[in-house]
Amino acid sequence: HRVTSTYTRKRFAVATLERHLILVDDTGDLKWMLEAPDDIARIRLAPLGDYLIVGFASGRIVRLNCD
Repeated sequence: HRVTSTYTRKRFAVATLERHLILVDDTGDLKWMLEAPDDIARIRLAPLGDYLIVGFASGRIVRLNCD
């Protein structure tokens, strides 16, 4: 549904239609996965991959630490 990566493509974040947020590294290893409380409209990883910005359909915006 939505995909974003870091500037150097060391981490990737994915938002699915089922409201899951997934963070993987460049080797495909799962770092974490969680279920979102609302439909996800936009996602953006920080250039260095230390945080993820998530925009929800309701208008709420949150920042998640990726460490």
